[in-house]
Amino acid sequence: MSGIGTRGVAAWIGRAPALAGALALAGLLQPAGVLGSTGVASAAAAESFRKVSPAEVAAWQERGEAFLFVDVRPQGQYEMKHARGALNIPAFALSSKPLPRAAKVVLYDDGTGTAEAEGAARALRALGQPDFSILDGGLTAWEGRGLPIVTQPGRSASPLVEPIGAEDLLRLIDSGARLALLDLRGAGEFAEGRIPGARSAATPALLAQAVARLQPADLIVLYDGGGGEARDSAEQLRRKGFRAVKYLHGGTLAWIQKGLREEK
Repeated sequence: MSGIGTRGVAAWIGRAPALAGALALAGLLQPAGVLGSTGVASAAAAESFRKVSPAEVAAWQERGEAFLFVDVRPQGQYEMKHARGALNIPAFALSSKPLPRAAKVVLYDDGTGTAEAEGAARALRALGQPDFSILDGGLTAWEGRGLPIVTQPGRSASPLVEPIGAEDLLRLIDSGARLALLDLRGAGEFAEGRIPGARSAATPALLAQAVARLQPADLIVLYDGGGGEARDSAEQLRRKGFRAVKYLHGGTLAWIQKGLREEK
């Protein structure tokens, strides 16, 4: 695609007429453990960017404030589901698709250990974009708080659960994010070694106890030994009203294969 100044943004959003109308109205287009800190901030977190909460962004939308809400995930993920009012400019494209300099910009990715939003923020900083921030918690936090989601025609407005990769989970842990990290394996396996910050939820009763004090918007990540139990349990939690539930893709098998650290 060609460069994306004000005209380029209009061309991009032209693929989504509702977004074009909303932005024109806004004036931007011209006619570990349970919910505790599970890690220490990594060195990568030294480069900080301003963050804005989902509630703040939703309030801006309700007031009709002028800003660009940019989903920086790959196009396929955006088309599956995205926050209402967002347009898609993948992170890799932002360095060659400059945004209108007068625009206030909010960037988001999935928000669970993914790095696209920070990569996009670095690109905007390098381009001298003056006013941008990252949606705190990304799309997961947006959806977890029950804020509007747009999905592909024919798909459920509330998809059940999605996986998180091992390396993304480690970044999430090292960032000091608040989450309930629950190990569904047997007690013996848990004692032999586990993902840092995890709590044992080896039985349905322990799982119920672990989530009893959690709120619907709280981030929960389940994992197993790689047999698929975590996905099933995550779907059950989603049906019970927990909106920010993930499961570790490949379980501890994937974690070990990547040589990621464990605790005992």
